[in-house]
Amino acid sequence: MAKALDLEEQEQLDQIKHFWKKYGNLISWVLIVILGAYAAWNGYQYWQRDQAAKAAVLFDEVERSASAGDLARVQRSLADIKDKYAGTLFAHQASLLAAKFLSAQGKTAEAQAALNGWLAQRLSPLTVTLPVCVYRRFCWMRALWTMPWLSWPNPWSRL
Repeated sequence: MAKALDLEEQEQLDQIKHFWKKYGNLISWVLIVILGAYAAWNGYQYWQRDQAAKAAVLFDEVERSASAGDLARVQRSLADIKDKYAGTLFAHQASLLAAKFLSAQGKTAEAQAALNGWLAQRLSPLTVTLPVCVYRRFCWMRALWTMPWLSWPNPWSRL
């Protein structure tokens, strides 16, 4: 048989009921929003991984076609990757690879179109800022090495 609650336990239970009646709806909605945002984030990450995996397959096709010297397959694969997966880094790399291949084949107008397509694609901030950061770090290191009062050998003196 259930034990009867003493007066102190009954007051605590009443406080909890009052708190839940006052803030329970808000707490529930906050948890729903947080869990929904977490689920949406995981869904977006899954979608990005899926897009990158599919783009990698098409990039491999562009790479194999370029190494085999098949002009038609390179153009078709490049068009496919640009149409379906334009926002991925593989599309950028495929454009550069195709432009290099087309230039080597003597198709300069098509190579220029591939490069213009590469420039027109929306680049992620990491794609743009990472080379800039590497270049700045290189410049800083070069400035440090070329300071006359430091005693270590200058590796850029032969350049």
